[in-house]
Amino acid sequence: MENRRNIYYRPLTVREENVMRLIALGYDNHEIAEKMSISTHTVKAFVANILRKLDAKNRTNAVYIALSIGIIPDNLMKFN
Repeated sequence: MENRRNIYYRPLTVREENVMRLIALGYDNHEIAEKMSISTHTVKAFVANILRKLDAKNRTNAVYIALSIGIIPDNLMKFN
């Protein structure tokens, strides 16, 4: 298995990181837009940028990559 930490990814902006965390928590674009007080069009642009910067195939793959390189803290994904 390839070690994802050795691959260079373009850094995400703070807003992209916020969107990435909400994606990891299971929010859809509409919910993210409401939570961040932005349009769904803007969310779609952020998601497209995230996928491109992380070289991810889809949102699920982006969450996996973000977890493996530390963009999303492990404790964000733990349930009580």
